[in-house]
Amino acid sequence: MVRPVLHDPADEDETDEEEKGAGAPLMLFKNLRHPLLELRNAEFVANSLQLRARGGRGVILTGPNMGGKSTFMRSVGIAAVLAQAGCFVPADAAELQLRDAVMCRIGATDHLAQGVSTFMVEMLESSAILSSATPQTLAIVDELGRGTSTYDGFGLAWSIVKDIAVRIGATVLFSTHFHELTALPAQCGCLLNAHFGAEIDDKKGTLRFSYRVEPGPCERSYGIEVAALAKMPEKVVENARRKASELENFETLASTSSLGRTPSDKDAPLRKLNLEALDNETISRIAGYAKRIRALDFSHIGSPEEREAMLKELRREIEKDSAALVLIHGK
Repeated sequence: MVRPVLHDPADEDETDEEEKGAGAPLMLFKNLRHPLLELRNAEFVANSLQLRARGGRGVILTGPNMGGKSTFMRSVGIAAVLAQAGCFVPADAAELQLRDAVMCRIGATDHLAQGVSTFMVEMLESSAILSSATPQTLAIVDELGRGTSTYDGFGLAWSIVKDIAVRIGATVLFSTHFHELTALPAQCGCLLNAHFGAEIDDKKGTLRFSYRVEPGPCERSYGIEVAALAKMPEKVVENARRKASELENFETLASTSSLGRTPSDKDAPLRKLNLEALDNETISRIAGYAKRIRALDFSHIGSPEEREAMLKELRREIEKDSAALVLIHGK
């Protein structure tokens, strides 16, 4: 346990910040621990965090389920409250600015009596953060957008975390399984990517969690591996891998590198193409691709070879169709 160092933002003038380079830390913890979990687990893994006003006041946190994301964010929130209550903090070092609030959106909860779904609870709590948070607020948001469609959930998660970090200027910890969200820090310099790692033991076929926060985004999701850890029937896990692989095969069509070529100047006219510029024949052809994709019911196809043959044939046709490629690339 350590006595925390607290900074009042009102007492830090511009001269002090210039002398300190990036200014005093918004939040700095060295080997931070969860005060309750470490009592139950002697092997609890401590983690460190450093956020500054110049260089990142928020974190997009990715990683597998059970990898430590939620525990880490809860540890930060608890430490902030303990520090401002005048208590010692479970860390080797702790330094942070005073906060006017710690606002959280964590957990999956519905209110059956009030007829409010889990997703509606998420939206209500997120709305409260967006309307009440200030630059001195610590906002902690855990896996927002799970209760609706993938696209709607991702769009809401992107917009909410950006609004908290950019418009409001609050300090934010935001965990997500939307890996596309890790592109946001490239647009917003006030955000950083971090992740909790894991690796698959090929010999044992098991998943090992590092429980350590590391810089950068998580390279992949481990949902199927976590399902296997939960003793899901092997056939269910195998079918899940197959279906995920089939979907990934279609997603590679949107990646230029997967097509073995890179955009060039001669592609510029094609990249400007849009639906209004297409003739009826081209629109009909592209609609045909979409119908064939929707009609692929792999449960009625006998062998993996037949599945792979259908996928390859459809991929070849689309790759040869320049108009379809432009729409897939979205350019």
